[in-house]
Amino acid sequence: LSRWRPRVVLVETVDPLSGAGSHDAAWRDALETAGYAEALFDGVNRFFAPAADPDLLTRLALPASSLDGYRHWTAERLEETVDRLRDRVELL
Repeated sequence: LSRWRPRVVLVETVDPLSGAGSHDAAWRDALETAGYAEALFDGVNRFFAPAADPDLLTRLALPASSLDGYRHWTAERLEETVDRLRDRVELL
């Protein structure tokens, strides 16, 4: 991490099948020592970005999985369309 500085580091910290978490803190210590801070935990993965880039940390903190209530914009649009069609059918 001293030679290559990725903008974002993603660490899978929970086995998605068993739900068992990673209790080995060596990877976290290495990232924090290299100047990275945790931006997001999505229920399975932890996302890290350079602590010196607070704007990136903030942008990464947006919802990113179904575990935190995130819904894709297409699902929202589809739900709006269904609601409009229901309203039209009720008028008939």
